[in-house]
Amino acid sequence: MRKVILLLNSFVFIATSLAAQAKHDNIWTIGYGSISPPPNGGSYGGIVMDFSVSPPSLTLQDYVIDRPTATICDKYGQLVAYTDGCRILNRKHQLMLHGDTISPGTIYKIFCGVTNYPLWHPVLFLPKPGSDSLYYLFHIRGDDQAWTPVNLMYSVVDASGDGGDGAVLSKSNTILTDSLLSEYVSATRHGNGRTGGWWCQEGSTTVFS
Repeated sequence: MRKVILLLNSFVFIATSLAAQAKHDNIWTIGYGSISPPPNGGSYGGIVMDFSVSPPSLTLQDYVIDRPTATICDKYGQLVAYTDGCRILNRKHQLMLHGDTISPGTIYKIFCGVTNYPLWHPVLFLPKPGSDSLYYLFHIRGDDQAWTPVNLMYSVVDASGDGGDGAVLSKSNTILTDSLLSEYVSATRHGNGRTGGWWCQEGSTTVFS
């Protein structure tokens, strides 16, 4: 466990002070896109929720994505990227450059392209400390045979890449392999008012930066 903590500390969960005005969670992408049209010829729709206004605005969007979802905005609240555990999409609701095939393996081959990655909440974006353009996506991959969570992974998104539409610089890097991983990954800011670090929790394992 100590090695895991040190590794996490080495790239993202380091102490930092994010700007107070940061609005990284300003936009949510929810819904079902148009992956599974029902027999009557209609199609499911996606919704983009923008919390920069009150009440939040709702915009219909025909993006190809399903749950689970994670979304990240820049510090001004402008959409950067979002994911369904299979792929990373950009601010234009298109596949981001090199954003295909995250969490590769048997589960990806069976489900992705047809529906979403079949875990409950295995994805989480966090901004890279000290950078205005780099973001980490943490994602859980299931075992190829048992189909249970087995790898905690990370990918790196550069919001300035591909002419400002974003590009994935590195993807599906393994942080931890463990048969006791859960389907959930989450994080919360530390409230000491000084270090601005993160408490990160994957299932029952908690790591502090």
